[in-house]
Amino acid sequence: SNQVLKQGYFHGLLEKEISEMKKESERDSLNVRPLIFYGKLNAIKAELDREGYEKAEEIYKKAVLLGPNYVQSRLALAELYLLENNQEKALEAVGKIKEFSYESPQLYNPLATFYVLTKNYKEAWRTINRSSALGVWPPPADFLKWGRQSLKQGDFGEAKDFLEKII
Repeated sequence: SNQVLKQGYFHGLLEKEISEMKKESERDSLNVRPLIFYGKLNAIKAELDREGYEKAEEIYKKAVLLGPNYVQSRLALAELYLLENNQEKALEAVGKIKEFSYESPQLYNPLATFYVLTKNYKEAWRTINRSSALGVWPPPADFLKWGRQSLKQGDFGEAKDFLEKII
């Protein structure tokens, strides 16, 4: 029952944070950041309760409307769809990000990670290569992360390809 108590305590804490962030995002209504944070907290709650994803989605979509060029909200939306196991919507959300990616090389890492998680390895490598063409080669830690993820997904050939890049 200790576990139940902890979970209850965590839920209470989460609810409190959610209502604080809601106020914050309303107070600073033209700022995308508090909105994304508010969305993230709702996504965590949805993941715990296995329901309520719509609320997080609604918040993220509002953030996308508010700052169409702010990629973090689109990325958060794609992650949410992945949590829901909706790969089609996730890829659609990420497709929009690709339009901006040439402007900011720091996007390549989350994009490549996203493609590895959706087992879309060809796109992952394309993203990594495009990044290196801009002079941003991922550090060994990233290849390790992608290798582990591929292993976890049972894709041993892909895991080997990522891990070989470290050596």
